[in-house]
Amino acid sequence: MWTGLIGNQVIGPVQLPNPLNAENYLDFLQDILPGLLDGVPEELQENLIFMHDGAPAHTAVNVRNYLDQVYGGHWIGNNGPVRWPARSPDLNPLDYFYWGTSKEAVYHNGGLNDPNDMIQRIQHHAQHLEPEKIHAAIHQIRRRAILCIQQQGGISNNAWMVMMVMNITQLNIIARSEFKLTKKVSELTKGCKDMITKLKPVQHDLVTN
Repeated sequence: MWTGLIGNQVIGPVQLPNPLNAENYLDFLQDILPGLLDGVPEELQENLIFMHDGAPAHTAVNVRNYLDQVYGGHWIGNNGPVRWPARSPDLNPLDYFYWGTSKEAVYHNGGLNDPNDMIQRIQHHAQHLEPEKIHAAIHQIRRRAILCIQQQGGISNNAWMVMMVMNITQLNIIARSEFKLTKKVSELTKGCKDMITKLKPVQHDLVTN
């Protein structure tokens, strides 16, 4: 299930093929994602920074070539112009915010009847998530990256104390990622520094997947 966050709204959810591979992920990027972004103002789309994690389907050569063609140096991911810090759910608002709230909403009213019931609950949650919460979660990214560098890739007790602090830059995000809990310190801090460089205090529109 793919879900996006941009500005203060949810894009999707979209049920991706299972298993996800380079070919059907590229089909999604080329044929489905542009339609999902139709409602996004053109000036924001022209300045998007696309971000996705290191899932195997994301790192294929044909996928990276397509992202280079569409976004140039404005995408974050493994083997991309800006490296995504591996095993870092605390740096992705889909992980540190969205999927947690989605899980709570899905299971709030008891057990699920079948997979379609789960999909319907996920969609209902996405449609009713408060814009203010989305906006606040998105604006934690740069602050979290700074904390990551300060902790040299370690765990910070302050990592969850940064809501409403991130007023440095305007960020719009579409994101999807998986939880990966073990971190390599040198790789993580290098990735955070690269992200800070890209997310400098000017207006950028960040897309993650």
